[in-house]
Amino acid sequence: MSFTVTQSLQEKQRFKPERTHDYIYDPLYLVASEKDHAKMSMKAFTSVNRVKKVTDYKTMFSNLQRFPGYTFQLDPNDPVPKFVDQRWRGYGERKQDAIKHLAE
Repeated sequence: MSFTVTQSLQEKQRFKPERTHDYIYDPLYLVASEKDHAKMSMKAFTSVNRVKKVTDYKTMFSNLQRFPGYTFQLDPNDPVPKFVDQRWRGYGERKQDAIKHLAE
């Protein structure tokens, strides 16, 4: 008697081109403008990891689309600590460079 075992190999996990909060923590990460910084912060704020499925107990066992048994909500807790500055630093650095240039 013989049997066959099938094993499926998954591809190696490839690296992500950017992590969720690289625009804040990585000093070498460059963002071109304030608009791009706002886009990155919104992308991090609404990431899939922050979405939670919340049960609505009144309609928990309903199969109707009008009365869903759950809703999706964003987690209100911010994963970035409050002491970390999340503002775009571009204009401040440009201002300091301009002051240094004028002082010379």
